Amino acid sequence: MMATTTPTDELRDGGSRCNRCNRCLKATTNNCGGCSGAPAYDKSPVRRVFYCDRNCQKADWDRHKTECRDLQSRKALRRAGIVLKAAMCQIRKNAYPLPVAAVRNDAEQITLKVSAGKGADRLHPFPALLQDDAGLLEAVLLYESSAEAMVYLCNLVRALLDGLYTSILEVDVLPTSCKLRISTTTTTTTTDTDTPKDVSHYVYRVALKNKEIWVLDITGAQHGYPDTLFPWSEYTQERCGKINRQRSLGFYRNQPKYLLNEAQRGAEGTAMADERALAQALDTEIPKWGAEYGGKFTSLLKSSEVDFQAAKDRFLDQVEAHVQFSLARISPNDSSTAKKQSQAVQAKQEKTRTPTQKSRWYCTKAVPGKGQAMVATANIPRGTRILSETPIFRVPRDEHNHYTLERIIAREVERLSTGRSERFFALHNAHGNNHSPALGIARTNALPLGPDAAEGGIFLEASRINHSCRQNAQNTWNANLGKITIHAVRDIKEGEEITISYLSTFENYAVRHPRLRDTFHFTCACELCALPVMLRRQSDRRLDRITRLDGQIGDGVHIVSTPLSCLRDAHELLRLLEEEGITDARVARVYYDALQIAIAHGDQARARVFAQRAYAARVVVEGEDSPNAARVRKYAERPAAHRLFGTTMKWRQAVTKIPLGLNGDEFENWLWKKAKGRLSS
Repeated sequence: MMATTTPTDELRDGGSRCNRCNRCLKATTNNCGGCSGAPAYDKSPVRRVFYCDRNCQKADWDRHKTECRDLQSRKALRRAGIVLKAAMCQIRKNAYPLPVAAVRNDAEQITLKVSAGKGADRLHPFPALLQDDAGLLEAVLLYESSAEAMVYLCNLVRALLDGLYTSILEVDVLPTSCKLRISTTTTTTTTDTDTPKDVSHYVYRVALKNKEIWVLDITGAQHGYPDTLFPWSEYTQERCGKINRQRSLGFYRNQPKYLLNEAQRGAEGTAMADERALAQALDTEIPKWGAEYGGKFTSLLKSSEVDFQAAKDRFLDQVEAHVQFSLARISPNDSSTAKKQSQAVQAKQEKTRTPTQKSRWYCTKAVPGKGQAMVATANIPRGTRILSETPIFRVPRDEHNHYTLERIIAREVERLSTGRSERFFALHNAHGNNHSPALGIARTNALPLGPDAAEGGIFLEASRINHSCRQNAQNTWNANLGKITIHAVRDIKEGEEITISYLSTFENYAVRHPRLRDTFHFTCACELCALPVMLRRQSDRRLDRITRLDGQIGDGVHIVSTPLSCLRDAHELLRLLEEEGITDARVARVYYDALQIAIAHGDQARARVFAQRAYAARVVVEGEDSPNAARVRKYAERPAAHRLFGTTMKWRQAVTKIPLGLNGDEFENWLWKKAKGRLSS
């Protein structure tokens, strides 16, 4: 990926705008988009790398990749800090521990005037103050919030940084060199209460895989430091007077009493109880939020700057809406206020959506060689529900008598309104004169109402979606809604055709091509079928292997008698699906297979993780309201509820045995029972 620099970006120390390609030394303004924007470490300047075109970039990759990956890790960490700080501000904006009535700003001293009396020990929405000074508002929102951040953000930190770090510690420090002071006073007194000078401040110490050590100071804005990321050595020298203690990630989330002083521990207030309840509510949403990014938040951190900003804003709207919803449940007496807040958030989200999103994500237009097609009218993020539609009528799938089927369809068509009837007869008929127009259209366009359903449905919108063997969307019958849903299984660009697969199995070119021609009467020329012969053969070998592995994993005897081999097959199958670019419900199914392997042998810890991943994958391609997603979520909450639990107890392990503090590779090795690169019993 390359990014074009702006005139400001091009300026160097000598004022020259002449940047040189890192490979051929030609003048260029295209920098390496992967590492562009990474922060400096230990005051060493970041070397900026430029390429004249993608060919030079690819040719230079072996030389540049180590440096680039290190810088990408820094860049992702910086973005994680931005997201975490913004999330904490959203939480505090709706759940502030003080009933602030006014704010006084005197240069480097800020005073919060707090209402005294009833309700002082509850969480409150922050009032509409400081709207014209975003920096000052941020500082006030984060006032004395570092301890809360350890509780609220722990699992979000773990999800955001998954795969980037070797260790994360929660560090209690004594801050120095504060540029900003915040104090409080009540509406009944005139004396300010300043923050004690020896108060603890909590930060994250993050060790990356490249041995760099950083500090994430999520709430440093309250001291006048809006940036969140600092090299550890720089932070300890310039910002930290003393390190009181260091704990592993999650310690304060699980032991919040250690965030209180001795006097507070004996009298936990209502606000602290509400904070803990809110933290638990936020934790339940993390898998759902992560599902929007393919189950891993790291994809949010590694996108282009424009996409990152858009995804961040969308994520923060989700956080705010869920905080308000959770507060309404935690504090029922304040539900009317929370409801008003939630309505305000929905209104804000509605304003920020594009006109296309308010109506629909697509339009129907003619595409050369394909007739009518569904085309994206905006960039559609992976996991987006593009369409949900009720069938205009249903047709039996197992009726082979054409005369009977003809009568059924004719009766249904007669019941349609004039407008719907016209739209029905405008659908494609692949059967020509072999049947009546109505029967030909119905047989061409019927979509299944479930994998084993006896009926198919005719849809005026969804039936316009063409086939691709490497589709970018998935159609699913949602029995809870009584509708078909179409979800993006990968990011779809504006102007790109939206496609689904008419096939339900893994088939190589020699099998699927004639089947599509014989069944659907067209010759497929999709991205996969149009590959050069050598690449298509590689794809065919992967698809053949995927088919064999899928059959082996589905063998119940194989699951019980050779579980480790079965788990190895599931792991290989996931890798092959990724290599083949398959991101639909088949990914969720493999994780569900892995869940069954683990739970059949009593391993509730691994079963829970696999269930969580299966649920996240289901949400992406089917939505939270999908019956399949609800079923898998039940097993994520209680793995032992699965009917296979305890078939044997060979791998007996409680859900509490999921390891904490492992880096990404270590956790994957544990999950798939790998030891020294191999799966082990």
